[in-house]
Order: sequence, then C-alpha cells, then structure tokens
Amino acid sequence: MSRALQYWARAAAQGYSNARVRLGDYYYYGWGTPIDYSNAAAQYRQASEHQRNPQAMFNLAYMHEQGLGLKQDLHLAKRFYDMAAETSVDAKFPVALALFKLSFMTTLQSLGAIDGRGNGGVGSSIDSLGFLQPLFALGPNWDLYLLTVLVGVLGVLVYFRRPNQNQQ
Repeated sequence: MSRALQYWARAAAQGYSNARVRLGDYYYYGWGTPIDYSNAAAQYRQASEHQRNPQAMFNLAYMHEQGLGLKQDLHLAKRFYDMAAETSVDAKFPVALALFKLSFMTTLQSLGAIDGRGNGGVGSSIDSLGFLQPLFALGPNWDLYLLTVLVGVLGVLVYFRRPNQNQQ
C-alpha cells in the first residue's frame, strides 16, 4: 500500500485528477499511511479546484457534512454536493440521495432531536421524539439501514401496484 501511495502521489504531481482523488482516499482510509483527514481534504480540494473533479467535490461535501478534517458546515456541504451534480451527470443520483439525507439531518437538528454530530444530544428532545431512538441505537450507520428499509418498501409497493396482465 505504501508503494501504491508513492505512485499515486507521482501521478497526482503530474496533474492527473483521478490520482489526486485516489491519493486523498489513501489518506482518508489510512491505506499505507496513518489516517489524516486534513491531508485527504487538501488532496480533494486540489482535485476539485484545479481539475473540477466531481468525486473530489462529493468527498469534500461529505467531509464538511461530517466534520472530518474540516469544520462541520452543512451549507458548504450542500454547495459542494450541488457543484458535483453540476459537473457530472453521473453524480446526480448519488448527490440527490446525499442531499435528501442532509435535509433530513438538518430538519432533525432544527427540531433539537440531534446534536451537530448526528447523535442524540445531551439534554436534547430525543426523548420526546421516541420514534427516533431505535434509529440511533443502530449505530453511526443508521441512515444506511433506514435507506435500505425505505428502498425495500418502495420495491414492495411497485410490485403490488404493477398492472395485472389478467385484467386485459
């Protein structure tokens, strides 16, 4: 992994934007190097600003949303998500999902149900919104579980709402 990191760094130094994003991934996940969110964000920012890479913009948006290596800023996260969608047609669907989650989390924050990190805050009204407690009990990836359940429900609805061929 450390040898691959060196080669990605060389390719990034030559201006290859996908190598710059990959280099950011190596720092973000700690492949061949210790985890360094601020260095990962710097790599993503370079690919975003200089080569207009939509993956780098999406990754920066996520890091701003979660507060990983950057100050947590939901408005800036939305701006980067929007820039990624404008830059690439392929990014529109993932960005739409991320923006839906972002608006859901913003709504929960404004209700006082969660703190800025997406957890039930100390002294927050999470107890008054009892239906949210099972979601947060699932751990930090509760949103992925909720999304999976919603997609399953949508699939069942589409299956039962399809036109019956016997009625024709």
